[in-house]
Amino acid sequence: MSAYNRINSVFASENRWLLTDVLREEWNYDGVVISDWGAVHDPVAAVAAGLDLRMPGQPGDPRVREALDNGSLGEAAVDRVAERLRLLASRTEESRQTKPVIDFDAHHQLTRRAAAESAVLLHDDGALLPIDLANVSLIAVIGELARTPRYQGAGSSAVNPTRVVSALDALQTRIGETTSISFAPGYALDPNEDATGLRENAVALAESSELVLLFLGLPASYEAEGRDRTTIEPPAEQVRLVKAVAAVNPRVIVALSNGSAVTTADWRDAVGSIVEFWLTGQAHGDSIIDVLFGEVNPSGKLAETVPVRLEDTSSYLDFPGEFGHVRYSEGVHVGYRWFDARRLEVDYPFGHGLSYTTFDYADLQITVHDLEDPAALTVSMALTNSGDRRGAEVVQVYVGDRSGVLQMPESELRAFSKVHLEAGASQRIELPIARADLEHFHPDAGWVFAGGSMQVSVGSSSRDIRLQTTVDVPGHPVEITLTVWSQLRDWMTHPVVGPALHKLIEERGGIKGRVGDLLSDPVSQDSALIFPLISVTQFPGFPVTAEEAQELLSRS
Repeated sequence: MSAYNRINSVFASENRWLLTDVLREEWNYDGVVISDWGAVHDPVAAVAAGLDLRMPGQPGDPRVREALDNGSLGEAAVDRVAERLRLLASRTEESRQTKPVIDFDAHHQLTRRAAAESAVLLHDDGALLPIDLANVSLIAVIGELARTPRYQGAGSSAVNPTRVVSALDALQTRIGETTSISFAPGYALDPNEDATGLRENAVALAESSELVLLFLGLPASYEAEGRDRTTIEPPAEQVRLVKAVAAVNPRVIVALSNGSAVTTADWRDAVGSIVEFWLTGQAHGDSIIDVLFGEVNPSGKLAETVPVRLEDTSSYLDFPGEFGHVRYSEGVHVGYRWFDARRLEVDYPFGHGLSYTTFDYADLQITVHDLEDPAALTVSMALTNSGDRRGAEVVQVYVGDRSGVLQMPESELRAFSKVHLEAGASQRIELPIARADLEHFHPDAGWVFAGGSMQVSVGSSSRDIRLQTTVDVPGHPVEITLTVWSQLRDWMTHPVVGPALHKLIEERGGIKGRVGDLLSDPVSQDSALIFPLISVTQFPGFPVTAEEAQELLSRS
């Protein structure tokens, strides 16, 4: 599906570079591309660019037919669209003719397993997890989300489940005879409803219980389609509730249900444990209880950084922009790269996720490959489950380019592997890093990797690095197209034009005047070298004209 926005001033639905050059030729995609609803403004340009299906359709719009008739749109472009739609029809024909046999229970169990294994154990300083029911006789279940689960998105992302299991239902089904549970909603999902009485009842229940399971998260109205959040805090009433509950009972386990990040920085240390379940799907409650009771050891890792404050995010002063323009001032420093470059404190770092067991990292070895090998390097290390439970660890490899050729992030995730180990077991892990994955795009040079010094870090998250070393990796020199607007430094050091320019300057007696004075002074020479050559040619004493410089370029 093509998006609404422009890319380099061209709408995504009408962008040939995006839909044909990259998607079809570089990525070898042979399927159909449809537009997001209302994203096509010029259907003729869209067909020419590689779009196949306009949504919503306009059968009465004559523009494509007229363009085909008058020759402004080639028949080949229309034929390609027809062929791709024919291919889609043939690929789906069998499913249309045969009534599918669906094992709904198997799908439900798969959803249950996927959600449990994706859970991220954020915080467990209280060592409350997994719950040992043999040592707990009274559990307080607090939070309307325990009874009314948030298990999927809103708007266009909403689907019809075959059944839904709430956490409260799952608890009541699976709790043992020696343990009892009591429920209090604690808050209302409607932010306009006064929840004072609900909060007071929940606090009283928490105070009289041995353990509190507190269900927090974002109501669907906070994350509906076409609506942006204005805070990364949970709803204010939920924050008041968690602080009040933790004040009377520190044995609090928080289960979070939300589709986008929420910060816990203001109350994290007041509770014992926090598990981020995200949007789990229809087996919601069983997935949560599987994790809390230890039947599944959580092994999910954060795919984004959770900030302390909204103000710390890279787009804070730029989004949503004004008058149809948004500045992407962060450049390549997106997500964790921004927080690392700014040395910002975070609530939880990218890649973070604890476990009910522990893992040791050892014996880092790096194999650097030559330029002919598609892999630039291979990272090898030993992983040991040093705890007493079976578990899985996601080993993460971060690479930092220290060559200085391009402006680069501090480090970037370049390989990872999820490894399942029995308690006490060890395994050697090998992670190849493709040369293409070390490349970065520059508008004037395309995809480049100059090679040079690379810092390789292996760890459990972007800020939990266990092993680290530096290696030299071969690459290809970056060749930036030289113009008269390039800096004098680039002209002087260019492998072809540079010698010719030096020879011409020498034949004419060298550089004199102010530019010559600056270049002869080691302290001040950089101020001359950063000038565009066309500007330097205007200085008295510089012996080469702009026309002569252009002539040098034409001969190179």
